[in-house]
Amino acid sequence: MLPNGEHRITVNDVEHWIRVEGSEAPGEPVVFIHGGPGANAFLLEQTVGPHLAVSHPVVYYDQRGCGRSGPALGYSMEALVADLDGLIGALDLNAVTLAGFSFGGQVAAEYAVRHPASVRRLILVAPPILGPLRWDNRLAGLDAVADPSFRRVLRESAPSLEFTLGRPSFGSLRHLWAAMDARTGARFSLHDPDIQRPPGLPEGEGLASNAEFADAVLAEQRPGSLLDDLAALDVPTLVIVGLYDRTVGVDACRDIVDRMANARLALLLRSGHAPIEEPEAYAAAMTAFLVS
Repeated sequence: MLPNGEHRITVNDVEHWIRVEGSEAPGEPVVFIHGGPGANAFLLEQTVGPHLAVSHPVVYYDQRGCGRSGPALGYSMEALVADLDGLIGALDLNAVTLAGFSFGGQVAAEYAVRHPASVRRLILVAPPILGPLRWDNRLAGLDAVADPSFRRVLRESAPSLEFTLGRPSFGSLRHLWAAMDARTGARFSLHDPDIQRPPGLPEGEGLASNAEFADAVLAEQRPGSLLDDLAALDVPTLVIVGLYDRTVGVDACRDIVDRMANARLALLLRSGHAPIEEPEAYAAAMTAFLVS
């Protein structure tokens, strides 16, 4: 394990920024995988990470072309999984515990499916992993929290959205995200839209999201169902979701636990999609899982 602090590791011709916290902690190391897609690890550094680092070494990293990592020539799930495998090898972490948040949970699950022997435990925090018959709940969540003017835009736009197996395409949703007011965005993302956020969140000290990254990975068509492939694994798994998560939703997370042979669900009662409101509770759920 590297010492605490920031480091640079080049994997697959991309210079990756990583940071280690709690390197002297007694527990097994946990690699955090941030969401987005195209965001960075800053939110995790400011919320859940420090609480878990009291008992377990934590490794943060920014994915290729994101945040403080170097630019990349292309973006795909295959590249992200290969990058993560290279980082795990460079850190000399044999069987590792992965903690993936939102889109990062999808990356963690894809890694576990492709490298099951390399994963000791899996923590998936509100991962967008839906079975082929599970309807996307974002539109209903938006409709519930929107002000009257945005609700009209949403309902007028819904019939013209492009759907594939119950999910509106990212491109067809783009104008809705652009039309959304800040208050609706806060109510959609959080249980308490008036919560005092840590400075710089959610993007973090000027670290803008990588739109090219998001467009590329969201446009990919995965062969087969990730949930089906994940269900075939026997890796100890913890799925965490906030009761007010309107992006992925409790039902989809429960589906994952129902399908997997060795999984449990942690439901946080005062959280939305992001781990901003109850960071100590997220860390406590992780710690209880890691020492069980």
